[in-house]
This record gives sequence, C-alpha cells and structure tokens, in this order.
Amino acid sequence: MPARRTPWSKRRSPLLGQVGDEERAVVQLWIARLLADPTRTRPMTDSVLTSLASGNFLDLPRTDAKRSPKALARHVAAMLEQLEQSPPPRRSEFFRNVDVLAKVVGLDEVEREVVAFFALADRCPALGYIQLSEASARPVERVVAVALGCEPTEIRRVLETKGLLRAGGLIEVDFQGIEAPYGINRHIEELLFGERLTRDRLKSALAPTAPAPTVTLADFPHVASEIEIVEQFLAASMRARVRGTHVLIHGEPGTGKTQLARSLGQELGALTYEVKCEDDDGDALDGPQRLSAFRLMQHLLRKARGTLIIFDEMEDVFPYQQIAVLGLQQTVGGDKAYTNRVLEDSNVPTIWLANRIGHVDPAVLRRFDLVVELPRPSRAVRLTMLARSLEGVPVREEWLARMAEDDQLTPAAIDRAARVARRLAAASVEDAERRVEQALALGAGRARPGRCAMQDGPRYDLGLVRASVDLEGLVAGLRERGRGTVLLHGAPGTGKTAFARHLAERLDKPLLLKPASELLSCWVGGTEQNLAHAFAQARREDAVLLVDEADSFLMQRERAVRSWEITQVNELLLQIEGFDGILLCATNRLEGLDRASLRRFALKIRFEPPGTDVRWRLLLATLEALGLTAPRRRVAERLRVRLDRLDGLTPGDFSTVVRHARICVAAGLTADWVVDQLTEEAGLKPGAGGPVIGFGG
Repeated sequence: MPARRTPWSKRRSPLLGQVGDEERAVVQLWIARLLADPTRTRPMTDSVLTSLASGNFLDLPRTDAKRSPKALARHVAAMLEQLEQSPPPRRSEFFRNVDVLAKVVGLDEVEREVVAFFALADRCPALGYIQLSEASARPVERVVAVALGCEPTEIRRVLETKGLLRAGGLIEVDFQGIEAPYGINRHIEELLFGERLTRDRLKSALAPTAPAPTVTLADFPHVASEIEIVEQFLAASMRARVRGTHVLIHGEPGTGKTQLARSLGQELGALTYEVKCEDDDGDALDGPQRLSAFRLMQHLLRKARGTLIIFDEMEDVFPYQQIAVLGLQQTVGGDKAYTNRVLEDSNVPTIWLANRIGHVDPAVLRRFDLVVELPRPSRAVRLTMLARSLEGVPVREEWLARMAEDDQLTPAAIDRAARVARRLAAASVEDAERRVEQALALGAGRARPGRCAMQDGPRYDLGLVRASVDLEGLVAGLRERGRGTVLLHGAPGTGKTAFARHLAERLDKPLLLKPASELLSCWVGGTEQNLAHAFAQARREDAVLLVDEADSFLMQRERAVRSWEITQVNELLLQIEGFDGILLCATNRLEGLDRASLRRFALKIRFEPPGTDVRWRLLLATLEALGLTAPRRRVAERLRVRLDRLDGLTPGDFSTVVRHARICVAAGLTADWVVDQLTEEAGLKPGAGGPVIGFGG
C-alpha cells in the first residue's frame, strides 16, 4: 500500500500547478494510468519518475541510488489500483463548469473528458510534463486515450478536424508544437476555472449580443444601393440557412462601419451578436483568440434562426501578404487553409468589418460573397449628420453649411464633437461654433485639420486673378458641359486652389481636394489604390475634383528609376481618361510633368503674379477685410509707389498678411503696417535676396 498522502493544500511543488484538490486527484489518476500502462513503447525513465517523486506528486518514495525503476513501478501500480477502486470525486467548481459547457455546446462523454484533460494539462505542469514525455514516443491521441481510460479510436474521432471540439474551436491546434499540438481554447479555459457558470452566463460570454445602433440605414444614403443588395442577400441567406455566408464592409476609421452593421441586423430583425475584442478584464484579445471565439459562436448559434454575427477589425486575424527583405512575397498573419475552412464551415451569416483590406491575401478575399467599401459621407450627408448631431446646440445654418465642406468629417468625428459641445456650456453662438470646431480639430482619427474654416484674405474676385485664359468663360463652359479636365500651373499663391473653390461654389458642387500627402502611400500599389478611390468618390458626390501637387504623380516617366513611379503615372492617366466629371490638377512645376500627360488636359491655364494695378486693388481689398478705411490721396500715392516695387507679390501673400494681422496685431494696425508685411513677404521669395529694405514715402 502506498504511504499516506500528504494533504494537497500543504504541498508546494511547482508540478502541482494552480488547481484544486479534486482536480489534482483526477490528474493523479490520469498520470498513474500513463505510468502503469503495459503498452508503453519505452521503459519508464529515471528522469520522469525522479521529477514526479521529488514533487511527491504521486506519493512516490524519494528516489535514490538504491531505488530501482521496477520498485517505483510497483508503487505506481498499487496506487493506481486504489485510485481505480475509489475514483476521485468531481464536485468542484471546475467540473461543474465542464458539465455546463458540455450541456450548452452538446458534448458527449468522451468530448467532455478531453476538454477537461487539456484544460488541466495547461494548468497542472505535472500532467503536461508526463504528456510531453510520452508524446515523444507515441501519438498524443494514444496518450490521451490511456489517461482517460478509453479507446484511441474514440480520441481520434473527437479530435478530427470536422469534429465538434475542433470545428467549434474548443480545442486548438498548433502543429509547430510537434510533440503536443493540441491545447484548450484560452477563452474556454478562463471560463472553466472561473466562477460558477450558468447556461445564460456561458452563452453571454461566448456570444455577446450587439448593442443597439445609434443610427438607421437612412443615415447612409451615399451607399444606399450597396446597402440594398447586402440587406436582400443576408435576408435570403438567413431564410435558406446557407452555410458560409460572409459580407465584408471596409472603409476608413470613423466612417460608421460598426453602426451600419448593427443597423443592418436591426433592419433584418435578426438577433445580432458581436465577437469581442477584449476579455472580461479589458485586455485586448489577439487574432487567434478572436477567431477561436468566432468558431465557438458559430457552433453555439448553429441551430438558432434569424441570427447574425459581426466581426470587427477582421484584418487582424486573416493572412496577409507582405514583401520580404529580398523582394520575395510571403503570407503572414495566420494559416490560410485554416482560415478558409473557418469561413466555409460557418453556419451563421457574418458581417466582417475592416479599416483596410489592401494587404489581405486575395485568396481570402475571394471567400466573401460581397465586398462593400464604405466611403466618407458626401457633403449633403455631412450636412444632415451635423444638423442632427448638433440639434439643440446654438449654431447657425450658414456655419453648418461651411463645416460640411470639410471632406475629412466622419460620422464618428461629428458624434464626438457634438458630445463635447453639449457638455461645455457656450456663452454665445460664436462660442458654441468655436467649441465644435476645436473638438473636431482635436478629435481622434483626424487625418489632418479640417478645411472648413473661412478663407482669410480679400474676398475672392476673378478680376483680381491673372490667368492665361478668361476664367469667367471657363466657369460658364464647365457649367454648360458638366465635364472637363483642366491643368492649373503657376507659382505658389497665384490663386490656383482659390479658383478651384470658387469654381465649385459657382457650379453648386462640393470641392473634393486631394493633396499629394493624402494620396501618396508607402505601400506598393497603395498610391494607385488611393487615386482610384479619389476618382470614385468624386463620381459618387458629383464633386469638382482637385488633385493638388499633381507633379508628384505625373512625373516624366523617362526619368523614373523604380517601376512603381511609372505605374503611378499610368494609373492617374487611366483615371483621367475614364472620368466624366470636372477634374482640376494643380502644380507649381509644369516643367517636371510627363509630356504625354499634358495631352489629357483640355486646358492648360497659367496663373501669374498680378500686375501693379491689380496689386493696388488687392491692397484696398485687404484693408477692407481688416476693417481699415482706404488711405487718403497723399498716403495712397506713397503706398502705391512702395507697392509698385514689389514685383512677384501674389494674392496668397495678401491672405498671409491678413492671417498675421488677425493673430498678432491687437492695436496700431495701419495701411503702412500692411505694406511693411507685404514687403517682407516679397523679400522671402526665391531670388529676392532677402527682405527688401529702404522703401519709404
């Protein structure tokens, strides 16, 4: 008979792990079966027994030089006989939780035992140690069968790829760990060793229901046709209970993807569930954990009708392609075959959400039935969102219209700014508007400051712009024809961007301004994709598209040293040829443009610094913008002489002086001060040789 066992609570061996008395007793039985198994393919080594004996895990005598392996084997056999005659009780919280899991998920007796085995193997190092030792000599399935006292065929059955444990994500596989590829799902492990489970708590933990949406489908008119087909497709799939139904919605952060998905679930009358992004402690779940949770939800909801699952941030879990150091393309981020199998075996229709998909492996993207891009809302939609979100906040209609011009506004940014505005009491309408603008500028996820502020400087007047064509005639022609490609070139500040804004306003169309900084991408193929998206957005919004710093994309191809420099030019030229709206491209460097690209533009307009008469009119308009009266004749003559000497001044320089005055000058603002600042601006231009001095009246 074995020696009297020391109470488990008094043992301190690291081999015992962090499990309770009953769990340790069951593990003791399993290890005794493994050590006493007569079909072992190798002898019981001294190292295994020494480790177990030193921890007093099986009440083994301390091994020493006089103790033979045969004597230890006899001790194990005697202990096993006792344990088989009086099996350890299973009344602990852990075993109760295993029973609840088995009932909710639908596990048979062998599946339930296998779940308990791998859960305890992860928490109890002694079992894990003997499992690894045995697995190096025979298959893991055989080791588990001996420990649980069942046939190996039964273990192989429950561990099959399409079996409930594997397909449901309860048991995970890592074939890189050759000796012990199987392991318990981490989320399930935490639930089993946590507080007492109930059916409702388990279902809530595995498949939490989605919050109610804060918007409706009517809030997405810019993708109304896409939403219609997605809604019809999901409804038909839920009625027919079609397996492997997946819809992917992607777009920039803040465009409302999650709210759209929840709104679709609400409109369909579906019970909508969301895969969690974090655990109960608030720690982020990694990709494999979330994918395992998704498989569990799929199995748990497999018999439910009218259900829908939402999986956000899907790019974190699917394989994607990247360029290796030597230029070789490889796929990372997950096993492609496993991912494809997860998609194919899904029982519940799923909406997947992603911020970007350009890097996701094309083989994975082909598994989705519908792929929909959710763009930023159009100007009309932005205006509606602003008006609804800021209801009750004292703002003016003309201010709302001006704010809606900012194409960087997203539904999330608008909602955040509205919450801030409501919590901060405003002393006046102007104060309320200023707070909203500040909240938008400071909002998370803003790619750059909004372009909603009123333009500084003199009021825009085509008569103050010096261009190589009649701009009034151009405006009239574009209004009548509704389409055209125009290249604007000239020195900085000569009015190219200002003319684009003026044109859009005269045509009653939104201006979609796309500077090079927004279109250029560090990813190979990313710039081409951004260009395609810009033209697509202009079509959707019926906007005047302005590509600023166009020389960044239309460089001379014969000077290209990299292949992607050529593809950028080709992509933009291709988009220009297929565009049926109004396109303006602006550049300060006409000489650097590809010669063939110039033929794509119906008009090439040169903007130049204004002459002396126009400079004087710009000065008078600037004084008016600053609230100053026009100078009297004697002062005017003196100022005119100074201004005539400042060749190269542009309308942009006058706007700069206005901004300077509004920021820094509180008192003492005069016409002479304005001309002084214009003189400094002229002196900073290339070739001016520094600030101009010595001009006086």
